[in-house]
Amino acid sequence: MTTSPTVTEGATQPAPDRAYATLTVDLDKIRDNYRILKRECYDGAVGAVVKADAYGLGIDRVAPALAKAGARSFFVAHLDEGIRLRPVLESVVPGCSVYVLNGLLVGAEGDYARHGLQPVLNSLAEIEAWKSYNLGQSSFLPAALHIDTGMNRLGLPGDELDILADEPERLQGLIITLCMSHLACAEDPNHTMNRRQLESFKSATARLPGYLASLANSSGIF
Repeated sequence: MTTSPTVTEGATQPAPDRAYATLTVDLDKIRDNYRILKRECYDGAVGAVVKADAYGLGIDRVAPALAKAGARSFFVAHLDEGIRLRPVLESVVPGCSVYVLNGLLVGAEGDYARHGLQPVLNSLAEIEAWKSYNLGQSSFLPAALHIDTGMNRLGLPGDELDILADEPERLQGLIITLCMSHLACAEDPNHTMNRRQLESFKSATARLPGYLASLANSSGIF
């Protein structure tokens, strides 16, 4: 014979009393970490990645803390995250840049425009779709450009980079605020992939000159 647990209505314990663990988020420490990265970075230009609800720490609290510490460029993964983040930032430091790493969701271009979000363009198709949308607007809206240098997750692959470099008119009129890539093995400073990606990124930016460039994640900065 089995025994079923007894459930009594109104007897639910408060969450902290039944939790296996309690996570305490120290916003002062988060701000300190940001300032440390700014000191380590040669020009002090550090963006704040707050995707996945600020990595589970709470974007509504973490993003304003980073903005107050001086962050002005924020990165999320998905469009809905950016829509959620924009009013949070506007209540603290209006005008911050918000980039959507997973790129342009074709058909939702108006949502990026309405919420002041910059798609990180990851393919020729996304570049064309963003340009087509902007041609119907009173002015072009900014976006970032992502080059795949070896992460093999997001970004223009080598064959599409070749096409873009040979046909720069594809970017004509677009406001590209950032040309970026992402290190795959930066946690290991001696990994040969780091140098390979750096050289690949240098080559790519030389073929697409004139844009602000960003390669290093946090481990890459260190």
